[in-house]
Amino acid sequence: MKALAVAAVAAAAAACTFGYILAGSSASDAQIESIANPQYSVLVAARPRIYRLHSLFSAMECDLLIKLAQERIRPSMLGAAAAAATSFIAESDLVYRNSSSMSFALPSDAADAELQRLRHILSDAARMPDSLAEPLQVSRYRDGEAFGLHTDADPQGSVLRAATLIVFLSDGFTGGETVFPRVPSATAPVAADVGAPLLRPLQKLAAAGGEAVLTRELNLGLERYCSAGSRAFKAQPLRGDALLFFPLTPQLTVDLDTVHGGCPPRGADKWIAQAWFNLDAEQTGDLQLRIALPAAKGSEKLDKAAAVKAVQRLRQAMSPTSTDAP
Repeated sequence: MKALAVAAVAAAAAACTFGYILAGSSASDAQIESIANPQYSVLVAARPRIYRLHSLFSAMECDLLIKLAQERIRPSMLGAAAAAATSFIAESDLVYRNSSSMSFALPSDAADAELQRLRHILSDAARMPDSLAEPLQVSRYRDGEAFGLHTDADPQGSVLRAATLIVFLSDGFTGGETVFPRVPSATAPVAADVGAPLLRPLQKLAAAGGEAVLTRELNLGLERYCSAGSRAFKAQPLRGDALLFFPLTPQLTVDLDTVHGGCPPRGADKWIAQAWFNLDAEQTGDLQLRIALPAAKGSEKLDKAAAVKAVQRLRQAMSPTSTDAP
């Protein structure tokens, strides 16, 4: 049974190569070009690797997601990460966020052919099996709303997100960039400086100055990096474009260089879709993955050594032949 499951995971990984994208994908011709063609898929940062996928979604697809989300959108909720016990922050309650969001997690969503088609496009773009995808989330940021600095992964908990795709569903406003403080902008040859407090373990930072210091660094720091004079890399929203990056290292540790935040838009609402690909089977319901990565004896937790090897095999299978395409 385990051998069959391992083979199934390997096959799923192999299905995410260019051959699958070009031959078996349900994406349109333009979307295939966006995923596979370096002219449309641009490496905008080398460390960490961040790609910009041009025109991944059409204007009609962006409008469709916004329309579907408007009916169910609510004030955003954040993950209840145990901040004092972790080395970094992954959407904990200490992170400032005042946007609204919703997830396509209902049974009726799974049966919606159009939503499933878009989900396949996202999986193709991230080179991840559909089975690793969390429910697609759509978020709205009104004028002045923002999302403080955070990471998308927390290996101490169950947030084993191997890939993040952010699709910009709207534009026509100023600001609203996705900012990466530890990534220098193209015009700044010197690496962006996030300051030592951001890299300290949360326990030490809290002990040194209390929760107020921690909150100030993560939340007020966002304003500093969103400012016009910031040297940090900022991705300007353009409807239909997407950002792809990888919150986890192959060793299942957080890549701290992927810390990012959402700058406030001015003049109009900002809409984005977020697709996360999670290696924790309890988050995605992928029982084959749970079997393929052997659990430690007498424990429901994944054996880390086996998981690391599986992630490395998955990444090798998904590695492109070109260094300029994701």
